[in-house]
Amino acid sequence: MDLFIMFSVCALLGAKILLLAKILWTKDCTGISGKTQLLYAIIFATRYIDVMLMYSPISVSLTKIGFMALTYCTVLSIFFFYFQSYQIKHDRFRIELLTLPCIVLSLLANNGFEIVEVFWAFSIYLESVAILPQAYMCSRIKHVENIVYYYMSILSVYKVFHLMDGIYRFYTNQQYDRITLAAGVVQLMFYCDFFLRDLPLKSELRLLEHANDASRQEVHVSVVDNKYLKEQEALRSAQQVATIADDDAKFNNLKEVVLTPNTLVKDDKVAMSLEQSGKETGESIVRV
Repeated sequence: MDLFIMFSVCALLGAKILLLAKILWTKDCTGISGKTQLLYAIIFATRYIDVMLMYSPISVSLTKIGFMALTYCTVLSIFFFYFQSYQIKHDRFRIELLTLPCIVLSLLANNGFEIVEVFWAFSIYLESVAILPQAYMCSRIKHVENIVYYYMSILSVYKVFHLMDGIYRFYTNQQYDRITLAAGVVQLMFYCDFFLRDLPLKSELRLLEHANDASRQEVHVSVVDNKYLKEQEALRSAQQVATIADDDAKFNNLKEVVLTPNTLVKDDKVAMSLEQSGKETGESIVRV
């Protein structure tokens, strides 16, 4: 049904625009596999070679040229313009392990041993495994950008609509392509495996668990600190009470010494003896 094909084309076009817009807007290609985009550039170049060799409606030709232009701009942005943010150390998947079997398979299983048909079969086989470098890169990186998950999700929607069109044609006894249907099933299996293993919900749950553990540790530390502060405060208050008690005792002793009559009498006698000794000393000095 043409409606399914239209939805699939819109989904694929939206995925390519979203990825390129993210790179150009943020000037960063972190988490994006350059090898996957390079494979898509090869796919569109071999699939749409009929644009130069055969006549097709203008809308179809513009759509094919749009796919190629968006993909080539993405490849140039990753490998040339913003290469400093490209995580090449994580993008280590060997794409020759994908391209060589697809070349052999396109020569063995195709709809006709012609250049256009062989290239078309090669592009279908390669598209079914083109997402593997991106999935491999996501498995190596601890934190993956959300835009990568959105991109992969839209690509899976594109393939679902494509398969729905093939299934609809199969049950309505219309002409369908077995190569496209088989390759689409394989590609959808890879998408399901990716989402089951690297679903963002799992990482969010892990982050939530780590946050809960950290909060528990902080609460435990705060409780210990509060106990220590309370003990220190109680010790300070006890020291202050003891200091006040000592001051009160000293003050009471001093008050007793000053107010006791016997002490006053003793003080008077001492003063009189000092005066007499002073007078005697003065007289002795005059006599001399």
